[in-house]
Amino acid sequence: MPTSIRFVGGNDLIARFDKTTRQFTLTQGNVVMAKGYDRFLPSPDGDKKIYAYSRDGRAATWTLPVNWSDVADVDLYELTDSGRAFVDRIAVVNGTVTYTFGKATPYVMLPGGSSDYMAGAVNRALGQVVSASSSSGTDIAANAVDGNLNTKWTPTGQESWFEIDFGRETTANRAVLSEVGNHIGSYAIEYWNGTEWQAAYSGSAVGNQATNAFPEFRSSKVRLHILSSSQAPSIAEFQLYADRNLALAAKASASSNDNNDFSYSSYLVGEAAGNFTYRYDVQASRAMDGAMGSYWSASRESNGAWLQAEFKDIVKIDRVVLSEEGNNVSSFQLQKWDGKSWSTVHEGTTIGSLREIDMKKFSATKIRLLIAASDADPKIREFKIYEKGNALAGSLMWSPDSRISATNVGGDEPSLGLDPCEPRIHDRLSGL
Repeated sequence: MPTSIRFVGGNDLIARFDKTTRQFTLTQGNVVMAKGYDRFLPSPDGDKKIYAYSRDGRAATWTLPVNWSDVADVDLYELTDSGRAFVDRIAVVNGTVTYTFGKATPYVMLPGGSSDYMAGAVNRALGQVVSASSSSGTDIAANAVDGNLNTKWTPTGQESWFEIDFGRETTANRAVLSEVGNHIGSYAIEYWNGTEWQAAYSGSAVGNQATNAFPEFRSSKVRLHILSSSQAPSIAEFQLYADRNLALAAKASASSNDNNDFSYSSYLVGEAAGNFTYRYDVQASRAMDGAMGSYWSASRESNGAWLQAEFKDIVKIDRVVLSEEGNNVSSFQLQKWDGKSWSTVHEGTTIGSLREIDMKKFSATKIRLLIAASDADPKIREFKIYEKGNALAGSLMWSPDSRISATNVGGDEPSLGLDPCEPRIHDRLSGL
């Protein structure tokens, strides 16, 4: 039975300890500040700053304080001995944020775009720990992740690899490669799935620059595997990015949701062993929640069903990734709203488990998936929407050593604006 203690003083703090599960929780209003060995601590001085920590590293959803109600996304920074290091930009969904924190790693959250550190696309490979199958002289593997196109990694063989070890799970869905010359015949971008290397993307020539977008993955290790080359290749830069899924912050709607005999307008009902039934949510938002275990299902609309994402402001889009439950769709369109009418930006046939669509960039406040034909009611697991970020040239990148690096940027080194207590926050959070 849990024991609760309410702290007086008008701050509505409630501490609970469950004797059965041995779990401690601390809440303030509807904000959970501590649960087990996880911490989510708003700044006590009222500033829009939240300190986060997970002893074991796990995925969790946290409710933001009331004074964050106007925040559309948050920027997550790791707290290091040398200051803040940008990690990710996280969409706010219904006043909550969901993220998998690294094991025993302290973080601070700020409203998205509230600091000057986040400028341009963030290259997650920059300055990371690397190893390689081989290196030639001073052309070492670290040169491929130093942000400098004038240095390079050159292996001694034609089939070779170099590996990035992030030290924690990192999200990625796009890579940019730059080769000195044009010798590579085939290559793969691979990530470690815990037991073996798995290909995220396979390509042929690289040349001056190759941009590869692929389905999002999370891993602590990524490698570039050069499978064939006419001679020993040289890689000037290998950049890795995590473009934000715009659909996570969009308002989802649909032509219909699946109905059933139990009158649950947005639920499907199934039968389990025994004499009971269960129901699960299939409303439109389930196709835009970033989870492959849920989906949107239309109701008796095999043809003409639609799924829509509406944004608060105009967004730019050049990539959509679709996933279907089953393989019923045989014809579909992607359409944008121009303020007066819908126009088609892409037409396709089947979707299946994965359909990646890269398009010429366009601007819109709404985009929808129109199912023109389907063998049965369509069920869409994910409707992901992206604007691919900028490449290396001319962009600012936040590097792991907490310094801003750029080409052709004048003036003094920018101030980091660090809270002097933040590098020591790990000790404070882990001791709570």
